[in-house]
Amino acid sequence: MFHLKKWATFGLLLIFTEIGWSQETLRAAVYNNSGQTASTTSPDLYSAIYMMDVAGLPFDVINSTENLHEYRLILMAHPCSSENLQDEEVSDFVEYVSNGGTLIIPGNKDSRMFFMSGISSAFDVKSPRMRWAISSRKPELKYFNDTLEQVISLGKSEVAAITSKYFTTTTALVLARYENDKPAVVYNELRNGKVYTFGVQWKDVVLRPQVNKDYEAQRVYSNGFEPSADVFPLFIRAVWENICPIAMWKHTLPESYQGLLLITHDVDSRTGYDTMGYFSAYEKSIGISTHYFATTHYLKDDLLSAFYDEKSITALKQVAANGHTIGSHSVSHLPDFDKETIVLRGKPGNSPSNYFPMYLNSLGHSVNGTVWGEAEVSKYLLERDLGKEIISWRSGHLCYPKALIQVLDSNNYTLNSTQSANDILSNFPYIAQNRPAVEYNPSNVLEIPMTISDVNYVTPISSTNYLEFVNRWYNITMRNARNYAPTVLLIHPNRRFKVAAQKALIEILPDQVGIYNFGRFGKFWRNRMNTSFSVNIVSENNLVIKVNSDDFFEMEPPVSFIIKDVESKKGFDKLEIMIETPSGQSRKAYLNRVDDSLVMVHPRSPMSVGENDEQRFQLIPNPAKDHFVVVTSFNEKVECLEIIDLTGKIVLQKLFYDNSPTYGPVSVTGLQAGLYVCRIRTTTRVKAEKLLITR
Repeated sequence: MFHLKKWATFGLLLIFTEIGWSQETLRAAVYNNSGQTASTTSPDLYSAIYMMDVAGLPFDVINSTENLHEYRLILMAHPCSSENLQDEEVSDFVEYVSNGGTLIIPGNKDSRMFFMSGISSAFDVKSPRMRWAISSRKPELKYFNDTLEQVISLGKSEVAAITSKYFTTTTALVLARYENDKPAVVYNELRNGKVYTFGVQWKDVVLRPQVNKDYEAQRVYSNGFEPSADVFPLFIRAVWENICPIAMWKHTLPESYQGLLLITHDVDSRTGYDTMGYFSAYEKSIGISTHYFATTHYLKDDLLSAFYDEKSITALKQVAANGHTIGSHSVSHLPDFDKETIVLRGKPGNSPSNYFPMYLNSLGHSVNGTVWGEAEVSKYLLERDLGKEIISWRSGHLCYPKALIQVLDSNNYTLNSTQSANDILSNFPYIAQNRPAVEYNPSNVLEIPMTISDVNYVTPISSTNYLEFVNRWYNITMRNARNYAPTVLLIHPNRRFKVAAQKALIEILPDQVGIYNFGRFGKFWRNRMNTSFSVNIVSENNLVIKVNSDDFFEMEPPVSFIIKDVESKKGFDKLEIMIETPSGQSRKAYLNRVDDSLVMVHPRSPMSVGENDEQRFQLIPNPAKDHFVVVTSFNEKVECLEIIDLTGKIVLQKLFYDNSPTYGPVSVTGLQAGLYVCRIRTTTRVKAEKLLITR
């Protein structure tokens, strides 16, 4: 039914925001189609909520069309059909869009909604790829600046792929096409509003990859950049930024960081235990905390020695004393841990005195191992020997048995890093499902997928080629940082040259990419998941963020927001933002400018990342192709510039004789493309910046 009063109010708000600021609450909504109102366990509903939460939008989940006018953006959870969408709802959505609302529809197969979408028909299709129309320069596609975002994977082949819809368009603009060139995502305007229609269902591009039932859609298993599932929340965020007078979303990283590297170590050998002290000491010396997944192999078998002994325990205690955190990497590190006919689920009651798993070459497989035994006994040993609670897990060989999450949950593990981010098509954390099926059955285990590692079976890492790995790790970390996504690095601490590799990576990362502890990031993400908010525009220079928890200001690590000034890049100099809790606590937010149109909003003063501006210098352009200039902001003459490669060799040196804030140009045509450190010397200081040379 058409409610005249509510639609008139909505239209009036839109008119006000076109000509200036108005008092308004900015929120979005996930619409749980009427056929699913009794169910909160729908895979599509879970997936829609997950996308909204990763995008970071302020949103509600609604089951009724009565108050659609309160929301700038509505994401429909389920494909439209006569079974889950009544005629009255269709009418209300038409009015909502006509009066300026924005609607996103998945898998539209409902002819009643076709004219809203600007299409005349929809047909089934299986396609392994989807290609965004980047050349259209639509603002909704602005985050897709990487070739692997511009063409995403939906499956392995035309047979092994999800079933989606393609459309015959009438008035719609095509934003993406399948590999067969059929329209996959379309955009249509209806009077004052906008409709985005997707051919995919949300469960197929969110939940299906998370449970690894995505038809082997990954383009690489590890040491790659795979954002095929991440593009969907990024699209939603871009839409939000495009339609709001001032758009705000929850930051996906802690503090002021724009990228994050989570360093983890798998200690699964005698040499690992003997060598990890070099890693631990180096990390302590530069003030970072990393995470060590420890294998408690107390029995000798045909693959590994009984290396978990008093010597190893002493070494592990020193790692903890150096400020690092510990997790479990299983007991026996079985290569067939995910073969359920060999390694059974098992049951509780395991201990070192009755659990004897081992691998036997004579049989070609392991014996006596169970999923329960691995999780229960390793946790017991580490907690007994270290006196610390063990809540994190990574399987040996990254094996993922079907019973893993249920068993981890039963043993009070809350963090897992067994999945590969490349394999599950996403770089963001998510709550693992209790069963590996495309159904909603959540655990209490947060999966933080591993992204990059020192493992390459074709060309293993060595003391002569580790810089090639460093370049690859850096490349992937920076590509993730463009999406404000974390990168999890796995390094086996079993060779001293790997300390040099880790050091080289850390030294070339820009200051805005932080090094963060794995477990601490898990706490941050749970805090973020538990935080919902709304944005109230009080006046041109005043905003109020209303959060859902009275503990918000005490959260550790804190949750921050990012706000985009869409209007004119003018508003942040005088802008004042207050954060308010349900009980009425109110504090002024701290603002940290990222660039001309992007500001981070913190509940308390953020930790500093890098030096003050007056102590720094810039290389322009950076990345550089042929040359760059040095721009300083301190009142000292630069006497010398040096460019150093990743081996520490000075490959270019230039002397300066004039006193100027700008030095150069410095030609780099004689240097190979790659990563370097640029160091400048004055009479009183030495400063360094990372330099990337491209060709």
